[in-house]
Amino acid sequence: MISPEEILRKASRKYPDVLRDYVDCGDAPSLLFPLRMPCDLRLSEDLATQIAEVDRLRSGAKERRGFGYSVGWRRVNSPMRGKNHIPARVEFETRSDLLRLIGKQREFARFATGVDSLRLKLPEVLPWVRHRAQTYLKVCEETAGLIEVVSYLREHPRPDRFARELPLSVDTKFIERNQPTLRRWLDLCLPPEAVDETEEDFALRFGLRRKGTLVLVRMLDDALVAEAGLPCRELALPLSAVESLQVRPRCVVIVENEVSLLTLPPCPGVMALGGLGHAVTILKAVRWLNDVSLIYWGDIDPPGFVMLSNLRRSFPHVRSLLMDASTLDEWGQALSEPKPFAANSIISNLYQEELATHDRCVAEAFWIEQERFPSPEVARAVAAMVEEIGEPRGSQGGCQ
Repeated sequence: MISPEEILRKASRKYPDVLRDYVDCGDAPSLLFPLRMPCDLRLSEDLATQIAEVDRLRSGAKERRGFGYSVGWRRVNSPMRGKNHIPARVEFETRSDLLRLIGKQREFARFATGVDSLRLKLPEVLPWVRHRAQTYLKVCEETAGLIEVVSYLREHPRPDRFARELPLSVDTKFIERNQPTLRRWLDLCLPPEAVDETEEDFALRFGLRRKGTLVLVRMLDDALVAEAGLPCRELALPLSAVESLQVRPRCVVIVENEVSLLTLPPCPGVMALGGLGHAVTILKAVRWLNDVSLIYWGDIDPPGFVMLSNLRRSFPHVRSLLMDASTLDEWGQALSEPKPFAANSIISNLYQEELATHDRCVAEAFWIEQERFPSPEVARAVAAMVEEIGEPRGSQGGCQ
Protein backbone atom coordinates (compact mmCIF):
# COMPACT_ATOMS: atom_id res chain seq x y z
CA MET A 1 0.00 0.00 0.00
CA ILE A 2 1.14 3.53 -0.69
CA SER A 3 2.83 5.38 2.16
CA PRO A 4 2.53 9.07 3.18
CA GLU A 5 6.07 9.62 1.87
CA GLU A 6 5.11 8.31 -1.57
CA ILE A 7 2.03 10.52 -1.60
CA LEU A 8 4.26 13.51 -0.81
CA ARG A 9 6.51 12.67 -3.77
CA LYS A 10 3.52 12.30 -6.07
CA ALA A 11 2.09 15.58 -4.85
CA SER A 12 5.38 17.38 -5.49
CA ARG A 13 5.37 16.15 -9.08
CA LYS A 14 1.91 17.70 -9.50
CA TYR A 15 3.16 21.17 -8.60
CA PRO A 16 3.65 22.32 -12.23
CA ASP A 17 0.04 21.31 -12.92
CA VAL A 18 -1.06 23.42 -9.94
CA LEU A 19 0.78 26.42 -11.35
CA ARG A 20 -0.81 25.99 -14.78
CA ASP A 21 -4.21 25.52 -13.19
CA TYR A 22 -3.91 28.91 -11.49
CA VAL A 23 -2.99 30.58 -14.77
CA ASP A 24 -6.14 29.05 -16.27
CA CYS A 25 -8.53 29.71 -13.40
CA GLY A 26 -7.13 32.31 -11.03
CA ASP A 27 -9.49 32.61 -8.08
CA ALA A 28 -12.33 30.96 -9.98
CA PRO A 29 -13.19 27.35 -9.16
CA SER A 30 -10.25 25.14 -9.98
CA LEU A 31 -10.30 22.73 -12.90
CA LEU A 32 -7.77 20.51 -11.11
CA PHE A 33 -9.23 20.09 -7.66
CA PRO A 34 -10.36 17.92 -6.03
CA LEU A 35 -7.30 16.07 -7.30
CA ARG A 36 -7.38 12.31 -7.04
CA MET A 37 -3.97 10.66 -6.81
CA PRO A 38 -3.43 7.35 -8.58
CA CYS A 39 -2.29 5.03 -5.79
CA ASP A 40 -1.67 1.42 -5.00
CA LEU A 41 -4.18 0.77 -2.22
CA ARG A 42 -4.01 -3.01 -2.18
CA LEU A 43 -3.95 -4.47 1.29
CA SER A 44 -1.22 -6.81 2.44
CA GLU A 45 -2.17 -10.43 3.06
CA ASP A 46 -0.78 -10.36 6.58
CA LEU A 47 -3.36 -8.87 8.97
CA ALA A 48 -0.83 -7.18 11.27
CA THR A 49 0.95 -5.55 8.32
CA GLN A 50 -2.40 -4.48 6.90
CA ILE A 51 -3.39 -2.76 10.13
CA ALA A 52 -0.02 -0.99 10.36
CA GLU A 53 -0.24 0.26 6.77
CA VAL A 54 -3.76 1.60 7.20
CA ASP A 55 -2.85 3.31 10.48
CA ARG A 56 0.20 4.91 8.87
CA LEU A 57 -1.85 6.15 5.94
CA ARG A 58 -4.45 7.59 8.32
CA SER A 59 -1.80 9.27 10.48
CA GLY A 60 -0.57 11.39 7.58
CA ALA A 61 -4.02 12.30 6.30
CA LYS A 62 -5.94 15.54 6.60
CA GLU A 63 -8.33 14.07 9.15
CA ARG A 64 -5.42 13.84 11.59
CA ARG A 65 -3.15 16.74 10.51
CA GLY A 66 -5.72 19.27 9.35
CA PHE A 67 -4.21 19.57 5.85
CA GLY A 68 -2.79 17.40 3.10
CA TYR A 69 -4.39 14.41 1.46
CA SER A 70 -7.80 13.01 2.29
CA VAL A 71 -8.57 9.32 2.33
CA GLY A 72 -11.87 7.98 1.07
CA TRP A 73 -12.87 4.88 2.98
CA ARG A 74 -14.88 1.88 1.86
CA ARG A 75 -16.69 -0.37 4.31
CA VAL A 76 -16.14 -4.09 3.89
CA ASN A 77 -17.47 -7.09 5.75
CA SER A 78 -15.03 -10.01 5.75
CA PRO A 79 -15.86 -13.39 7.24
CA MET A 80 -12.32 -13.59 8.61
CA ARG A 81 -11.79 -9.95 9.67
CA GLY A 82 -15.30 -8.69 10.34
CA LYS A 83 -16.52 -5.19 9.53
CA ASN A 84 -13.75 -2.73 8.63
CA HIS A 85 -13.06 0.44 6.66
CA ILE A 86 -10.34 0.17 4.04
CA PRO A 87 -8.89 2.99 1.86
CA ALA A 88 -10.64 3.40 -1.48
CA ARG A 89 -9.08 6.62 -2.79
CA VAL A 90 -6.55 9.33 -1.93
CA GLU A 91 -7.19 12.90 -3.05
CA PHE A 92 -6.42 16.53 -2.33
CA GLU A 93 -9.64 18.40 -1.78
CA THR A 94 -8.16 21.87 -2.30
CA ARG A 95 -5.09 23.56 -3.74
CA SER A 96 -4.18 24.74 -0.26
CA ASP A 97 -4.12 21.17 1.05
CA LEU A 98 -1.52 20.16 -1.56
CA LEU A 99 0.60 23.30 -1.28
CA ARG A 100 0.85 23.06 2.48
CA LEU A 101 1.86 19.42 2.33
CA ILE A 102 4.70 20.07 -0.15
CA GLY A 103 5.76 23.32 1.53
CA LYS A 104 5.13 25.60 -1.44
CA GLN A 105 2.59 28.07 0.02
CA ARG A 106 4.85 31.13 -0.02
CA GLU A 107 6.37 30.41 -3.40
CA PHE A 108 2.94 29.82 -4.89
CA ALA A 109 1.65 33.06 -3.36
CA ARG A 110 4.42 34.99 -5.14
CA PHE A 111 3.58 33.22 -8.38
CA ALA A 112 -0.13 33.96 -8.00
CA THR A 113 0.50 37.63 -7.23
CA GLY A 114 2.55 37.95 -10.41
CA VAL A 115 -0.02 36.11 -12.52
CA ASP A 116 -2.81 38.33 -11.16
CA SER A 117 -0.86 41.43 -12.20
CA LEU A 118 -0.25 40.01 -15.66
CA ARG A 119 -3.89 39.03 -16.03
CA LEU A 120 -4.78 42.67 -15.42
CA LYS A 121 -2.01 44.46 -17.34
CA LEU A 122 -0.32 42.06 -19.81
CA PRO A 123 -2.73 39.21 -20.56
CA GLU A 124 -0.86 38.55 -23.82
CA VAL A 125 1.96 36.83 -21.92
CA LEU A 126 -0.24 34.44 -19.94
CA PRO A 127 0.03 31.63 -22.53
CA TRP A 128 3.85 31.91 -22.21
CA VAL A 129 3.58 31.81 -18.41
CA ARG A 130 1.34 28.78 -18.56
CA HIS A 131 3.72 26.93 -20.88
CA ARG A 132 6.81 27.93 -18.87
CA ALA A 133 5.35 28.18 -15.38
CA GLN A 134 8.48 27.02 -13.57
CA THR A 135 10.64 29.39 -15.62
CA TYR A 136 8.33 32.25 -14.63
CA LEU A 137 8.68 31.22 -10.98
CA LYS A 138 12.31 32.36 -11.13
CA VAL A 139 11.34 35.90 -12.16
CA CYS A 140 7.84 36.31 -10.75
CA GLU A 141 9.05 38.73 -8.07
CA GLU A 142 10.27 40.98 -10.90
CA THR A 143 6.81 41.12 -12.50
CA ALA A 144 6.10 44.77 -11.70
CA GLY A 145 9.36 45.84 -13.34
CA LEU A 146 8.84 43.57 -16.33
CA ILE A 147 5.36 45.03 -16.87
CA GLU A 148 6.79 48.55 -16.62
CA VAL A 149 9.46 47.86 -19.27
CA VAL A 150 7.05 46.17 -21.70
CA SER A 151 4.43 48.89 -21.22
CA TYR A 152 6.98 51.64 -21.87
CA LEU A 153 8.28 50.04 -25.06
CA ARG A 154 4.73 49.43 -26.23
CA GLU A 155 3.95 53.13 -25.77
CA HIS A 156 7.35 54.27 -27.10
CA PRO A 157 8.41 51.67 -29.70
CA ARG A 158 12.00 51.62 -30.90
CA PRO A 159 13.06 54.60 -28.73
CA ASP A 160 16.69 54.74 -29.95
CA ARG A 161 17.96 55.17 -26.39
CA PHE A 162 20.24 53.05 -24.24
CA ALA A 163 18.32 50.68 -21.97
CA ARG A 164 19.87 52.35 -18.93
CA GLU A 165 18.55 55.78 -19.88
CA LEU A 166 14.89 54.84 -20.29
CA PRO A 167 12.73 56.77 -17.79
CA LEU A 168 11.80 53.78 -15.66
CA SER A 169 11.69 53.13 -11.93
CA VAL A 170 13.67 49.87 -12.22
CA ASP A 171 17.42 49.81 -11.57
CA THR A 172 19.77 50.54 -14.45
CA LYS A 173 20.73 46.89 -14.97
CA PHE A 174 17.17 45.52 -14.78
CA ILE A 175 16.68 45.16 -18.54
CA GLU A 176 20.08 43.57 -19.02
CA ARG A 177 19.44 41.15 -16.15
CA ASN A 178 16.02 40.12 -17.47
CA GLN A 179 16.69 40.02 -21.20
CA PRO A 180 15.62 36.38 -21.78
CA THR A 181 12.17 36.98 -20.29
CA LEU A 182 11.77 40.44 -21.80
CA ARG A 183 12.70 39.10 -25.23
CA ARG A 184 9.79 36.63 -25.13
CA TRP A 185 7.30 39.12 -23.67
CA LEU A 186 8.18 41.93 -26.04
CA ASP A 187 7.82 39.60 -29.02
CA LEU A 188 4.31 38.82 -27.78
CA CYS A 189 3.25 42.33 -26.82
CA LEU A 190 4.79 44.76 -29.29
CA PRO A 191 3.28 45.50 -32.70
CA PRO A 192 5.11 43.85 -35.62
CA GLU A 193 6.63 47.11 -36.81
CA ALA A 194 8.34 47.57 -33.42
CA VAL A 195 10.27 44.28 -33.69
CA ASP A 196 13.06 43.53 -36.14
CA GLU A 197 12.61 39.78 -36.37
CA THR A 198 15.82 39.38 -38.35
CA GLU A 199 17.86 40.51 -35.34
CA GLU A 200 18.88 38.23 -32.49
CA ASP A 201 20.65 41.03 -30.62
CA PHE A 202 18.22 42.35 -27.98
CA ALA A 203 18.94 46.06 -28.48
CA LEU A 204 18.79 45.92 -32.27
CA ARG A 205 15.66 43.77 -32.21
CA PHE A 206 13.69 46.31 -30.16
CA GLY A 207 15.22 49.57 -31.34
CA LEU A 208 17.44 50.36 -28.38
CA ARG A 209 20.85 51.93 -28.70
CA ARG A 210 23.87 49.79 -27.99
CA LYS A 211 27.56 50.28 -27.67
CA GLY A 212 28.94 50.54 -31.17
CA THR A 213 30.43 47.37 -32.58
CA LEU A 214 33.78 47.75 -34.29
CA VAL A 215 34.12 46.01 -37.64
CA LEU A 216 37.54 44.67 -38.58
CA VAL A 217 38.46 45.94 -42.06
CA ARG A 218 41.37 44.56 -44.09
CA MET A 219 42.30 45.51 -47.62
CA LEU A 220 43.74 42.61 -49.61
CA ASP A 221 44.84 45.05 -52.33
CA ASP A 222 47.08 48.11 -51.72
CA ALA A 223 45.20 50.00 -54.43
CA LEU A 224 42.07 49.86 -52.26
CA VAL A 225 44.00 51.31 -49.31
CA ALA A 226 44.82 54.39 -51.40
CA GLU A 227 41.31 54.59 -52.86
CA ALA A 228 39.72 54.56 -49.39
CA GLY A 229 42.24 57.05 -48.03
CA LEU A 230 43.15 54.74 -45.16
CA PRO A 231 46.43 54.92 -43.22
CA CYS A 232 47.01 51.17 -43.27
CA ARG A 233 45.74 47.89 -44.67
CA GLU A 234 43.83 46.79 -41.59
CA LEU A 235 41.95 48.63 -38.88
CA ALA A 236 38.78 48.46 -36.79
CA LEU A 237 36.05 50.93 -37.68
CA PRO A 238 32.58 51.77 -36.32
CA LEU A 239 29.78 50.48 -38.50
CA SER A 240 28.89 54.00 -39.64
CA ALA A 241 32.48 54.55 -40.83
CA VAL A 242 32.35 51.35 -42.89
CA GLU A 243 29.14 52.58 -44.47
CA SER A 244 30.89 55.87 -45.35
CA LEU A 245 34.03 54.37 -46.90
CA GLN A 246 34.72 55.86 -50.31
CA VAL A 247 35.74 52.60 -51.91
CA ARG A 248 34.03 50.02 -54.09
CA PRO A 249 36.00 46.78 -54.19
CA ARG A 250 35.44 44.10 -56.77
CA CYS A 251 34.50 41.71 -53.98
CA VAL A 252 34.10 41.70 -50.19
CA VAL A 253 34.96 38.60 -48.15
CA ILE A 254 33.11 38.44 -44.81
CA VAL A 255 34.96 36.24 -42.32
CA GLU A 256 33.67 34.96 -38.98
CA ASN A 257 37.00 34.63 -37.16
CA GLU A 258 39.38 37.57 -36.62
CA VAL A 259 42.63 35.64 -37.06
CA SER A 260 41.32 33.98 -40.21
CA LEU A 261 40.51 37.44 -41.58
CA LEU A 262 43.94 38.82 -40.69
CA THR A 263 45.71 35.96 -42.46
CA LEU A 264 43.83 36.13 -45.77
CA PRO A 265 46.22 36.31 -48.73
CA PRO A 266 46.58 39.40 -50.98
CA CYS A 267 43.98 39.46 -53.75
CA PRO A 268 43.40 42.18 -56.38
CA GLY A 269 40.27 44.25 -55.84
CA VAL A 270 39.25 42.41 -52.66
CA MET A 271 38.37 43.77 -49.22
CA ALA A 272 37.67 41.72 -46.08
CA LEU A 273 35.27 42.48 -43.21
CA GLY A 274 34.39 40.55 -40.09
CA GLY A 275 35.44 39.31 -36.73
CA LEU A 276 31.77 39.70 -35.72
CA GLY A 277 30.58 36.13 -35.06
CA HIS A 278 26.77 36.06 -34.65
CA ALA A 279 26.67 39.88 -34.85
CA VAL A 280 27.43 39.60 -38.58
CA THR A 281 23.86 40.74 -39.32
CA ILE A 282 24.76 44.32 -38.35
CA LEU A 283 26.46 44.57 -41.74
CA LYS A 284 23.02 45.05 -43.29
CA ALA A 285 23.48 48.73 -42.37
CA VAL A 286 26.34 48.93 -44.88
CA ARG A 287 24.11 49.56 -47.87
CA TRP A 288 26.83 49.57 -50.51
CA LEU A 289 27.43 45.88 -49.85
CA ASN A 290 24.30 45.29 -51.92
CA ASP A 291 26.23 46.53 -54.97
CA VAL A 292 29.35 44.35 -54.71
CA SER A 293 29.97 40.63 -54.83
CA LEU A 294 30.01 39.04 -51.37
CA ILE A 295 31.66 35.91 -50.05
CA TYR A 296 31.08 34.50 -46.55
CA TRP A 297 33.54 32.15 -44.84
CA GLY A 298 32.61 30.56 -41.53
CA ASP A 299 33.09 27.30 -39.66
CA ILE A 300 31.60 24.14 -41.14
CA ASP A 301 29.18 23.51 -38.29
CA PRO A 302 25.51 24.30 -37.57
CA PRO A 303 26.24 27.71 -35.95
CA GLY A 304 28.34 28.65 -38.97
CA PHE A 305 25.45 27.86 -41.30
CA VAL A 306 23.04 29.79 -39.08
CA MET A 307 25.27 32.86 -39.44
CA LEU A 308 25.33 32.37 -43.21
CA SER A 309 21.54 32.04 -43.24
CA ASN A 310 21.10 35.21 -41.20
CA LEU A 311 23.51 37.16 -43.41
CA ARG A 312 21.71 36.00 -46.54
CA ARG A 313 18.47 37.51 -45.25
CA SER A 314 20.04 40.91 -45.88
CA PHE A 315 22.29 39.96 -48.81
CA PRO A 316 20.69 37.18 -50.87
CA HIS A 317 23.61 37.20 -53.29
CA VAL A 318 26.29 36.24 -50.74
CA ARG A 319 28.24 33.07 -51.63
CA SER A 320 29.78 30.70 -49.11
CA LEU A 321 33.46 29.75 -49.13
CA LEU A 322 34.82 26.37 -47.99
CA MET A 323 31.42 25.41 -46.54
CA ASP A 324 30.25 22.80 -49.05
CA ALA A 325 30.11 19.02 -49.31
CA SER A 326 33.26 18.72 -51.43
CA THR A 327 35.26 20.61 -48.78
CA LEU A 328 33.83 18.32 -46.14
CA ASP A 329 34.74 15.24 -48.16
CA GLU A 330 38.27 16.46 -48.88
CA TRP A 331 39.20 17.86 -45.47
CA GLY A 332 36.76 16.34 -43.01
CA GLN A 333 38.87 13.33 -42.14
CA ALA A 334 41.99 15.41 -41.49
CA LEU A 335 40.54 18.53 -39.86
CA SER A 336 37.18 17.73 -38.27
CA GLU A 337 36.63 17.42 -34.54
CA PRO A 338 33.69 15.53 -33.00
CA LYS A 339 31.13 17.85 -31.43
CA PRO A 340 27.41 17.10 -31.00
CA PHE A 341 24.98 19.74 -32.20
CA ALA A 342 21.24 19.97 -31.86
CA ALA A 343 19.43 20.41 -35.14
CA ASN A 344 18.06 23.90 -35.73
CA SER A 345 14.28 23.84 -35.80
CA ILE A 346 14.26 26.48 -38.55
CA ILE A 347 17.12 27.20 -40.90
CA SER A 348 16.51 28.87 -44.24
CA ASN A 349 18.27 30.87 -46.93
CA LEU A 350 20.74 28.08 -47.65
CA TYR A 351 21.50 26.59 -51.02
CA GLN A 352 20.70 22.90 -51.34
CA GLU A 353 24.33 21.81 -51.06
CA GLU A 354 24.86 24.02 -47.99
CA LEU A 355 21.75 22.62 -46.33
CA ALA A 356 22.90 19.06 -47.02
CA THR A 357 26.31 19.87 -45.51
CA HIS A 358 24.63 21.38 -42.44
CA ASP A 359 22.55 18.22 -42.04
CA ARG A 360 25.68 16.06 -42.26
CA CYS A 361 27.31 18.10 -39.49
CA VAL A 362 24.31 17.40 -37.25
CA ALA A 363 24.02 13.73 -38.19
CA GLU A 364 27.76 12.97 -37.95
CA ALA A 365 28.44 15.29 -34.97
CA PHE A 366 31.60 16.94 -36.24
CA TRP A 367 32.83 20.36 -37.31
CA ILE A 368 35.74 22.05 -39.02
CA GLU A 369 36.92 25.34 -37.57
CA GLN A 370 37.91 27.71 -40.37
CA GLU A 371 41.30 28.45 -38.80
CA ARG A 372 42.30 24.79 -39.25
CA PHE A 373 42.46 25.08 -43.03
CA PRO A 374 46.01 25.35 -44.44
CA SER A 375 46.84 28.83 -45.74
CA PRO A 376 47.58 27.60 -49.31
CA GLU A 377 44.13 26.02 -49.47
CA VAL A 378 42.49 29.25 -48.31
CA ALA A 379 44.46 31.28 -50.85
CA ARG A 380 43.47 28.88 -53.64
CA ALA A 381 39.78 28.90 -52.64
CA VAL A 382 39.58 32.71 -52.37
CA ALA A 383 41.31 33.24 -55.72
CA ALA A 384 39.08 30.67 -57.43
CA MET A 385 35.88 32.20 -56.12
CA VAL A 386 36.92 35.77 -56.90
CA GLU A 387 37.52 34.66 -60.51
CA GLU A 388 33.92 33.43 -60.65
CA ILE A 389 32.28 36.59 -59.31
CA GLY A 390 31.22 37.63 -62.77
CA GLU A 391 28.72 34.76 -62.84
CA PRO A 392 25.03 35.57 -62.25
CA ARG A 393 23.99 35.71 -58.65
CA GLY A 394 22.40 32.56 -57.27
CA SER A 395 24.19 30.27 -59.70
CA GLN A 396 24.65 27.70 -56.92
CA GLY A 397 20.95 26.76 -57.05
CA GLY A 398 17.82 27.80 -55.24
CA CYS A 399 17.73 28.54 -51.50
CA GLN A 400 15.87 26.24 -49.16
